Amino acid sequence: WGVLKLGSSGAKIKSDVFITSPNPLFVGFIETDLLTTQTVFIESTSGDLVLQNVGTSAPLNRALEGDNVTFRSATGTLRWPSLHSSYPFRIGDGRLTLEADEIDLTTNRTIGGPPRPEPGAITGTGSLVLRPSNAATNIQLGGTNETAALDLTLEDLQTFQGLGPIEFGTWNSVTIGRAEDATG
Repeated sequence: WGVLKLGSSGAKIKSDVFITSPNPLFVGFIETDLLTTQTVFIESTSGDLVLQNVGTSAPLNRALEGDNVTFRSATGTLRWPSLHSSYPFRIGDGRLTLEADEIDLTTNRTIGGPPRPEPGAITGTGSLVLRPSNAATNIQLGGTNETAALDLTLEDLQTFQGLGPIEFGTWNSVTIGRAEDATG
């Protein structure tokens, strides 16, 4: 596992960030400058990408607000176990892309309890893209069982502010699948 922490209180990233790891990657902290828009692309090409406290610990949880952010796991699962509605990840009017053949947005906030969703833990007014990394991977929406498809369970979907079975809330646009090649 590689461990990545970028920026710290008072030391914000003021340029684009492109990181590709050939190994599973654990991302602990990222904070960019709020006054400019950055592109942040973080990818694991072999194994899981785990996001822990990403964008949720900066003042007002605005660590990546307004940025163009992509988190991608090419062959593993994208996991975001630290999501919590009390400290939401705020993308603002930016673009958030989550790309993996499995995306797990449930959190284990109850000691010994099963993972559960945190409704409203990811908020935004910009663009949201959820897609498989492999164009041949099917997508299952709203189910409860794990399958070979990219399973976006009802619990996963409830993580996004206003994104429920009927309404898509405050997001300007929501894309599920791979629009550029009309697959997934």
